[in-house]
Amino acid sequence: QRQMCIRDRGSVVEIQGNFDKLMIIGYKVKDRDGKIMDYMACKYPNGATDSLTFFNHNDIKKIYFVGFTTEYGNEYKSNLDNKNEEK
Repeated sequence: QRQMCIRDRGSVVEIQGNFDKLMIIGYKVKDRDGKIMDYMACKYPNGATDSLTFFNHNDIKKIYFVGFTTEYGNEYKSNLDNKNEEK
């Protein structure tokens, strides 16, 4: 199984079937139906003023900008990656 490289918060991406640019604002979140999704995002540059979009890593079609991270953020993402490998 291919290891997933979790995108940083603040990354701006385009996903399959959606031409809006989306900014990642959360990881491993429940969507409106209670299903765990890899990412939660808001429209860019609008921000979280309207509906949020939930999607999985495989849905990312294009990366426009890689967001900000810190040592703590990298550790947090590494822990999420390790949980994915255990599945």
